[in-house]
Amino acid sequence: MHSFKAVNPALLAARSYPTARAEGLQLGADTAAWLFLFDDQGDEGPYGRDPELWLARAAHVEALIEGKLPPEAVVSPAARALDDLLRRACVGMSDAWSARFRHNFLQYARTSVSEASRRAAAVPLDVLGFIAHRRESGAMNIVFDLAEPIEGTEIPSEWYRLREFQHPRLAANDVVCWHNDIVSLRKELAHADVHNLPLVLQRAIGCDLQEAVDRAAVMTQARIGDFITGRDLMLQLLDATDLDAGTRLGIRRCLEVYGAWMNANAVWSFETRRYTDVSSGRPGVTVPAYIEPLLRPD
Repeated sequence: MHSFKAVNPALLAARSYPTARAEGLQLGADTAAWLFLFDDQGDEGPYGRDPELWLARAAHVEALIEGKLPPEAVVSPAARALDDLLRRACVGMSDAWSARFRHNFLQYARTSVSEASRRAAAVPLDVLGFIAHRRESGAMNIVFDLAEPIEGTEIPSEWYRLREFQHPRLAANDVVCWHNDIVSLRKELAHADVHNLPLVLQRAIGCDLQEAVDRAAVMTQARIGDFITGRDLMLQLLDATDLDAGTRLGIRRCLEVYGAWMNANAVWSFETRRYTDVSSGRPGVTVPAYIEPLLRPD
């Protein structure tokens, strides 16, 4: 059983935001740490197999993200830490960016309830449903958004919504999440988790587990190609516009961060103990000591 220190989220952040200055890197590392801790509530704790309990525990987190939490509310350590992250991330950013960031955080938080329901029933999504779900549950929209305040830029809304911009961003999202599913397979099998691409493919195709892993690897490799193609097209589009030089540079740097995340996640996956130290205890019962108090209001 590893300690949280052995997860080493700071190393992942350092590799993922390679040009970040100290303050931005601290924000990236703190956000990664929060996301891992929250994710473990469902993956390894009892909350993730009891939808009603999870909803009760996570409701104040969702309210905080939406700005609907009363000032006098008693909140958990996880909520207090999240409030700090949201405030720091939004400093100097527009209202539109802040709304987008909070929306992506809320979508991520809400996936945890649906995942708890499927864990309880031991029934995964179909392949297409899983791919759409994984793009939210993997929290990549959150860490990709952070590229903007960390790099000191903001992508104009009209450019962010462009299909040509979303194409490489979605491809990078898929690559990170699907690679994570491959390297975390042993852990998720031990925890009887159904939210894993090879397991979804195995059930859908009716193949053995190794073939499912091989298919997942082929899919991931193809999405790397999609990212490269989409990134290059987007760069060509930028070169042909009359956008100011600062905005063009900001978009380029964000695309570089998306690419860095793919490589960083792959390298970090073999450096962290998050996927190698697998508990032999019962799912939701034998859990790391750092999990349980984090969602309980003080």
